[in-house]
Amino acid sequence: MNSTLTPWEMALQLYAEIGEGAQDLMQDMAWHVHHGYVYASPSMFAMVRPVCTSWGAEAICDCTDARAADGAEFNELTSYPDCWHIHLAVGEMRELLSLLPYALPYLSYERRGVFKLHSMESFKV
Repeated sequence: MNSTLTPWEMALQLYAEIGEGAQDLMQDMAWHVHHGYVYASPSMFAMVRPVCTSWGAEAICDCTDARAADGAEFNELTSYPDCWHIHLAVGEMRELLSLLPYALPYLSYERRGVFKLHSMESFKV
């Protein structure tokens, strides 16, 4: 990945590399604006959402199912989240971790098709 790109440009590039385009990125971003969090700065871009580890990896990672679900239903499902799921993040991760609005015990993400779940204790900010 070209380090001269801005975090937003890197996000666009990542979507292109996985066969999705700018429209998919915009749809995911719009969904996260309503049901999660979108963070953007000159050094970082991220979309995160609260989830429940009991859902399992496939449901946690699949934003398309979440987008299709009624917003109230999703919000009800996440009334007691225990994990921050990073849908997309590029740039300074310490900055992202410092911006999460409240503490949850776990952090998850998918990298190269492999689901990762970590205790937040392993990420000291």
